[in-house]
Amino acid sequence: AASQINIAGPKTVENDEQNLLVANLNLVAGIRSMELSDFISALSFLDNGISFLRKGHWKEHYDLSLKLFEAASKCALVIGDHDILRLLSEQIQTFGRTFEDKLNSVYYQCVTLMHTSQFEESGNLALSVLAKLGEEIPEESCSQTDTINQIEETKAMLEGYTDEELLNYMPLVDHHKVMAMKFYGRCEVIFHMIKPWVLPIITLKMVQLSISQGMNPLSQV
Repeated sequence: AASQINIAGPKTVENDEQNLLVANLNLVAGIRSMELSDFISALSFLDNGISFLRKGHWKEHYDLSLKLFEAASKCALVIGDHDILRLLSEQIQTFGRTFEDKLNSVYYQCVTLMHTSQFEESGNLALSVLAKLGEEIPEESCSQTDTINQIEETKAMLEGYTDEELLNYMPLVDHHKVMAMKFYGRCEVIFHMIKPWVLPIITLKMVQLSISQGMNPLSQV
């Protein structure tokens, strides 16, 4: 249905209500395509959905706009279209109302910078976001003593837990901490390239966060 309407284009709808209906229809079609790992089709649906939004949509239909642009950004990242991702990210960073609303977009930017071999820029962006999320990494003064202290702190947090208890540990649900884990996971890759001496601290921070806040798919890292 979305494909047929998209062929006709935005000029065929008669009012704002129809615009919203078609934009939502393309959002659903885009998400279903993503679930089927067809990110090229998904991006096409989401792009069409954006085209049906009318002027002032960020103000009048903020939630729908954010969902369309965020999903389209993820698709652009997966298929490696960095130009489209940049344009979509600029919109989210300009019109996003909260730091949390912009987090996924910033994460996609961080990954894109890494994929284009801009490791220093990607690392700095990741660290700046982690700092805003309340997570600090002593990247410049990471001595052997600092690392040993972090190891001892982590061992103390893990003391007393059995493997069975860890396998059935509570899940991580706090969105900010989930995003912190994602940025930590990205740092695992980035700093392997540019500052390998920081890697032990990052790994230990991920373990500590998992124990204090809950397990996450990235906890296995």
